[in-house]
Order: sequence, then structure tokens, then C-alpha cells
Amino acid sequence: MCYMLGLGLERMGRIASPRGCKMNFRERIARFMQGRNGPDPLSRFFSIISIIVLIAANIVHALGAKVAGSALWWLALALMVVSCFRIFSKDVTRRYRENVRYLNLRDRALGYLRREISHFKQLKTHRFFKCPKCRQRVRTPRGKGKIRIACPKCGASFIRKS
Repeated sequence: MCYMLGLGLERMGRIASPRGCKMNFRERIARFMQGRNGPDPLSRFFSIISIIVLIAANIVHALGAKVAGSALWWLALALMVVSCFRIFSKDVTRRYRENVRYLNLRDRALGYLRREISHFKQLKTHRFFKCPKCRQRVRTPRGKGKIRIACPKCGASFIRKS
């Protein structure tokens, strides 16, 4: 209610909020995070990997390999520090470029995995051949005997048994 009384707390460095003179915790965090990068997919990836490495460190340490366990613990700590650094960084453009590079790499890897899974699911009904000229992967139905296959990319034709 201080803002209604006109006590001028804005000039003293405090910001009055509609709920009262003091800002609640959520407002303070939101104000602190203004102009900062915040959590992005790369920082989430670092956090998840650090948790996995920390669990592995505990398992290795429990099995008796104390040096390896402590090395993994330090690695997990370093990954968590990098993640926090990325979240609280004010250099948003550099963090954005790093995130774009990570997303491109991740999408390329996931695209490859999706293609291979799709290829594996189709193995019962189709055969896959590579064009001898351009190495393009060509899909043909199974069980058709000897067939002439025309490459859709370069137009070369070759004969294979499906």
C-alpha cells in the first residue's frame, strides 16, 4: 500500500508493487533474470548429463573405485557450473549462437536415428539398394524377383534381385 501513499520508495531504490511495499520472491527472481539468457535446451542438456554423471559417480564410488568416482563427481560439478553459467549469462547473443549450433547437431543426430529406425521397420516389406553411381539409397518392394531399378536422383538403372 506504500505506492498509494506516495512515499516515493521508487526514488529510494525500492520498487513498490501492487501487493504491498515488499516484492515477493517470484517478482525478485523475475527482476533478477531480466536481460539474462535463462534456461535453454543446451543448459538443460548439461544439467541432465551432470545428473547422470553424478549418479554414475556414486555407483562407481560405492563399488570401490574411489579415484574414478571422485573424478566423475568433479566432472558432474563442472557440467553443473557450465549449465548455471549459461542460465545466468547476460551475453545472450553468444549463448544464442551456441544453442543454435547445439540444436543443429542434435537435430542432425536425431534425424539420422529416425531414418535408421524407419529403415529397420521397413525391412520385412522392402529391400534397400544403393545406386552404383551416386550412392543414393533406393527402396524397392520385396519378393518381386529380378527387377530393374531406376535411381530417382541420377537416373541410372541397375538390375538387382528383390
